[in-house]
Amino acid sequence: ARDLAAARTDAARAAVLAEGRRALEGAFRDVVMPAWRGTDWDFYGTTRTPGAGAIACGHFVATALTDLGFDAARLRLGQAASEHIARTFVPKEALLRFSDRAAADVVAAVRANGPGVYALGLDRHAGFLDVRADGAVLMCHAGPMEGVVCEDAATAPAFVSRYRVAARLFGDDMVRGWLAGRRWEVFTTSAR
Repeated sequence: ARDLAAARTDAARAAVLAEGRRALEGAFRDVVMPAWRGTDWDFYGTTRTPGAGAIACGHFVATALTDLGFDAARLRLGQAASEHIARTFVPKEALLRFSDRAAADVVAAVRANGPGVYALGLDRHAGFLDVRADGAVLMCHAGPMEGVVCEDAATAPAFVSRYRVAARLFGDDMVRGWLAGRRWEVFTTSAR
């Protein structure tokens, strides 16, 4: 946060935000996901500790984000509709929405939007899409078959849904808020 406040030019501020984005994506891929992988799933699971207890899909998304340092009401966020989880951190116009589209088409569209970590909302499920620089698109989620897992999104059984929404996380506003220690209010339809 001090680096952002000390940055005197637009280029310097952009460099600080890009560094924050790289740090968040790296922590998601290299710290948070490996820690949570294999944690048991339960529809009512709210564990705070990877590998101990069980976690539901929405609570996994909420807990992963709070593990990354985002200050939000973890349990309330985990109970929110999957699109509301995304809207807590990104504006409505940043959402990618898909209705009645083949999984491969959705994966291709998100891949075309660029590498990064995306919040993912489905009809009855929540998770992340991790779009890699090499074009791989992984669905990272907590589900009843294997617990917390990252798998190829195009072939993941849990990716089957009539409605899908994806929101790229760690944009400039989200990184600014993270650096400043912002408190993120959980989105509700009456909130904004």
